[in-house]
Amino acid sequence: MNDRIIPASNWPYVAANILDANGDPVYDPYKVIDVDGIAVGFIGAITEEMPSLVSPAGIEGLTFSDMGAAVNSYAAQLSDGDDANGEADVIVVLVHDGAPTPDLASADGTPYGELIASANDNIDAIISGHTHQAYVHDVDGMWVTQTGSYGQNLGHLELSVDRATGDVIAATAENVDLVPVPGDPRANPPIERETFCPGDPVVQKIVDEAVEVANELGAQPLGEITADFNRARQSDGSENRGGESALGNFVADVQLWAAQRTNPAAQIAFMNPGGLRADMTYAESTGEGDGVLTFREAAVVQPFANTLVTTVLTGDQIAQVLEEQWQPDAASRPFLKLGASSGFRYTYDPDADPGSRILDMWLDGERIDPADTFTVVVNSFLASGGDNFATLAEGTGTQDSGQSDLTAMVDYMAAFGTASPDYSQRAVGVNWVSDPAAEYAAGDEIALDLSSLIFTAGEPVPAEVVVTLGGQQVGTAAIDPTIVDTTDEAGRAQVRVTVPEGLEGDVDLVISDSNGTSVTTTVTVAADEEPTNPIEALLEWLKQLLKKLLPPWFPWWP
Repeated sequence: MNDRIIPASNWPYVAANILDANGDPVYDPYKVIDVDGIAVGFIGAITEEMPSLVSPAGIEGLTFSDMGAAVNSYAAQLSDGDDANGEADVIVVLVHDGAPTPDLASADGTPYGELIASANDNIDAIISGHTHQAYVHDVDGMWVTQTGSYGQNLGHLELSVDRATGDVIAATAENVDLVPVPGDPRANPPIERETFCPGDPVVQKIVDEAVEVANELGAQPLGEITADFNRARQSDGSENRGGESALGNFVADVQLWAAQRTNPAAQIAFMNPGGLRADMTYAESTGEGDGVLTFREAAVVQPFANTLVTTVLTGDQIAQVLEEQWQPDAASRPFLKLGASSGFRYTYDPDADPGSRILDMWLDGERIDPADTFTVVVNSFLASGGDNFATLAEGTGTQDSGQSDLTAMVDYMAAFGTASPDYSQRAVGVNWVSDPAAEYAAGDEIALDLSSLIFTAGEPVPAEVVVTLGGQQVGTAAIDPTIVDTTDEAGRAQVRVTVPEGLEGDVDLVISDSNGTSVTTTVTVAADEEPTNPIEALLEWLKQLLKKLLPPWFPWWP
């Protein structure tokens, strides 16, 4: 930013809440521009989540303070009537933060939501970004806008000012579609895409040459995939970074394989959902044929050129990494689901208190001991503690493999030729209704609720789970496929089974489905008590008979 971007720019950069070690702004907090005699003040701010979004090494020594407090402080300064510290007739906030959905209420409780709710009365508009949503809202006379992403919309904000008083007397805002589909009825008259915004000839020549080279390189086939590798989706079809995905798990598999070439000790890999920028689809995209994975298709999934890093963590630290999927309260996304490599499985309780959500972890079928150590593979962004996964930066023996994430995918496809998605879940939510530590007897009910049983992007959805106890099938439970936005809770089942006779001691309770997802836990079953005399035996027989014949609500049900 300091050495390359700002020197090459002919406009000011403003940021009121990026502070140095002394608490002073690193950049100009605001800029006042004269627009035909009207002083317009632009105050800048950036998301407080920066320490989790970028490599910590890139922001060393910087603090990202409260956005609302910083913005309001300068808004008050620009409106206090003291010309010595700057004055503005109109104040517009430019903030790199936003609501997670087009509904502003979705930002309630976040720093961005607080910025809007507590905005100084002199702020006339807030123009936002970061979350790639498109919205235009009038909040008590203050416009709050965002234009989506990739230049698809032009944000048009118009403020009318009384020259005598400097007051804003009228305001309108809209998002103008810059990429209408040819013949789109929204354009009047219909506009052809090619003539809507002709390019500058000099720049267009550079672009055309670059596109030609990119098309040639991008069309190179890497191998074949047998079905889509998708990211998780919300109920509206948009990306859900809080859901387990076939793509995230596959990339973790690829990176574990690649890292083992330089560090054979590598055992587990994790992949952050924000590092996956597109789905890997089976259908052809540029005439290469269905199922053919091209270099372009792989590159758009992982465009960051992160390297693969190995680090040694204890089992307890791995559990803490998984706990960190639940993001801090101020985060714009409440949950970030890590992709996990094949062979690693875990269960969690979504309703448990922070720090105690992770119930059990297994590697290749063996329960992970909290004190044992494991070599874990992550990309360089995660290895530095990115996305609030601070524990990953606390590993020992950390080594950078020198392999980029994209290179790992290219080499993997060259080695194996074909890849198929694994539809089994590597994490399952388990919430006990009965007591998991209880000693059960024949006839007792075991009750628990499951979640995170399905993927959410059109993958096969099992109808039910099958439950066995001590090797005996004791029941089934239907799976509810309803998507639960921002979480990994899609695919819920209520398991209610009765302990059969003939079991004793610690027995395995196994819950599985047709996709290969399997959860195993242990319950203790007490030995059957033998009656001491014929009378007791007869009474016990009658009791069991009545249990079968009478409904549970009967007044003297045994």
